[in-house]
Parts: sequence; structure tokens; C-alpha cells
Amino acid sequence: MSARSLIVRWTMAVLFCACRAAGAQELSIETPDSSGAITVSASADMRVQPATAWSVISDYDHLADFLPNMRSSRVVQRNGDQLVLEQTGVFGFLFFQQPIRVRLAVTELPPR
Repeated sequence: MSARSLIVRWTMAVLFCACRAAGAQELSIETPDSSGAITVSASADMRVQPATAWSVISDYDHLADFLPNMRSSRVVQRNGDQLVLEQTGVFGFLFFQQPIRVRLAVTELPPR
């Protein structure tokens, strides 16, 4: 399995767990490939105030406290709504376990 495939699967797993932990009603994930970059979009209908949801999903330094198999999550660089996020953890299925480390370029779009 390629590193690219592992990153996509790790990101989808993180988004799924975060939305599930927040009581998401529906989850839709797309991973279109654009110019060699991996773009992941997710949406969910939740019974929560937008400000509450935003404060949970953007608390990057504490994601490992409640997401299974995530060992660490930290912001390594921030410039306005742009940030670089580094996450480590374990991705697995049945007996297969793969340590993973990703650096994500994030553009924040808070609710308005």
C-alpha cells in the first residue's frame, strides 16, 4: 500500500471518528486527486451549535485525546487561516497495523 493511500485512509478514519463522536447523522467523504495533492472534504448533519462543532474540530492539539489510534496532533506552523498540522498514530484493519505520520496543509474556513 502506498504512502498516499495510507494518508487518504488515515484522514478518512480521523474524519469519520470525529463526526461519529460528535453525533453526526450523515457522513460523506470525497478524495479527488488534483495536481498530485490529496484533497479531503467531509460533511455531516449534527445536532450541535456551529461554534461548538468548530471549537472541537479545530482543537488540533487535543485531537489525540479523543480520537482512537491517534497518538499525537499538533500545529507546527500557523499564518492566519493557513496552518501545517502534524499527526501520528496507527492505522489498522484486523491484524494489519501500520504506524503513520502525516503533515497536513490546512485552510480553515470557520462557520459564519
